Amino acid sequence: MICPNCGSNIPDGLAKCPACHVDLEHPKEVHKAEGVWCESCGSLVPDGATVCPHCGMPVGRQEDAGIRESAIEAGDATGDLSSDRERTNVMPRIESAIPPEDDGDSPVAEHDRMPRARVLLITMGIAVAAVCGFVLLVTHPWNPEAFDTRAKTDASTSMAGFPGTITELKGQDSSASSDSTKVTSGDDASYKKLSSYYKKLVKLEAKVDASEKSFDKVAYSGTQTERQSGYENAQSLVYEISNLIDDIKQVDVTSGTYADDRSNLTSLGNYMRNRMDALYDAWKRCAKSTDPQADQKIIAAPLTDTDGSSITDRYKKLFEENYKDWKPQKKSS
Repeated sequence: MICPNCGSNIPDGLAKCPACHVDLEHPKEVHKAEGVWCESCGSLVPDGATVCPHCGMPVGRQEDAGIRESAIEAGDATGDLSSDRERTNVMPRIESAIPPEDDGDSPVAEHDRMPRARVLLITMGIAVAAVCGFVLLVTHPWNPEAFDTRAKTDASTSMAGFPGTITELKGQDSSASSDSTKVTSGDDASYKKLSSYYKKLVKLEAKVDASEKSFDKVAYSGTQTERQSGYENAQSLVYEISNLIDDIKQVDVTSGTYADDRSNLTSLGNYMRNRMDALYDAWKRCAKSTDPQADQKIIAAPLTDTDGSSITDRYKKLFEENYKDWKPQKKSS
């Protein structure tokens, strides 16, 4: 069949022309072509022209075309003419593989210009993800205090002495009474810390006594498990005493009120550490020995000074002679 829109020779039964994409099921009114088709190249030759303007070949007489049209209108489907006029003037057009230029009116072209559903869904997904990411960045739901500008730690208003560390600020518009505001001076804070560390020293001294008693009991006759357990316990005590001494040294005594108390507690801690260091060294040798009975002199060597006196007894005595007198006492600023 011939396409009524472009004149292409196309198979029968198609819904759309493959050349111009016109809808063949609902054809529009086709205007009669003004002219005849060239037998050589298939181009439309205007009425009255004797030569094809495209290929230069002569065209058939116009009266032949008129006779054929009259025959078709009269009902003669074949349009029977003489033998030299039986050929039709319409030749199949050779279509290019390149699609025709979009004229903007074709329904197929209009469909092709519409974005695909997949593209729309991907674009919408990217937009939603970008908006959600921006909202999360601004709101910080995992850290509600990210943009909180309030102070989170106590502020020290002086090096030492009054007013010391203020734990709460009160303005003139505060509804709370002045009696409810608690202000701790620097000296009071130092006294509380030193008192707390003094109690820890006394407790650690009791642990050192227990470790020494355990050593005397299992160092030479105990099982390997007992000796290893005693060694690990002694190692833990060494670390604990050293950390406590460091804490004592960090107490702020700039005002000088409790400077002597800090020095006394530091000395108590050093007495205890020297005693525990000697005991720890003995525990270490005991745990490594495969025959403690035969290695008694090697194991006990760290516990004895060059003059033959007991190192642990000497430092224990120094601690016990001073710890009661060196207990921190409350002083007025």
